[in-house]
Amino acid sequence: MKKAPYDKNAPRRPLSAFMLFMKKRRQESEYIASQSFSDRNRIIATEWAALSAEEKQVYTDQAAEDRESYKKLFAEYKTTDNYKKWLASNETVNANGPKAGCKRPVKQISHTKNNDIEADCKISIFTHEFLEYNRLREVILRQLKKHLIRRSTNILNMNPLLNVLNYPVVDFFYWNFTSLG
Repeated sequence: MKKAPYDKNAPRRPLSAFMLFMKKRRQESEYIASQSFSDRNRIIATEWAALSAEEKQVYTDQAAEDRESYKKLFAEYKTTDNYKKWLASNETVNANGPKAGCKRPVKQISHTKNNDIEADCKISIFTHEFLEYNRLREVILRQLKKHLIRRSTNILNMNPLLNVLNYPVVDFFYWNFTSLG
């Protein structure tokens, strides 16, 4: 399902406590404002984590007030003609289906055991199915690594000659797969 287009006439959603803190810190510090996006976020996140509960409470209270005022403004906005027009236009966009410029339809994951690789590659990125598929693949990979490590340690423990000779193949697998996590 496509995400609904943003309504430009609607009241803006309130900022979270962290975002309020971030906005204030960017305004206060020229050093932070001059940093790249990722560096700025890392610096401010570190500062946020170092704040005490009382200091964070100021921003949490402000965010709660902003949420309450947003709820009131949005309730008022729902009664306007602009909102009704936006709803009507949103329904027509959803009724038209996928974008006209979309070159190929997106296939859903089939839950059979015989998924072929082509079907797996056609999952849209960052959809729920994609994330679930990747999570399952990582679990399987982790299990295989654990199994391989167990087997290699069993081989080393069962045959003292391999331990003495420091058998290169077993040693290679053991050290490479234990370092992978």
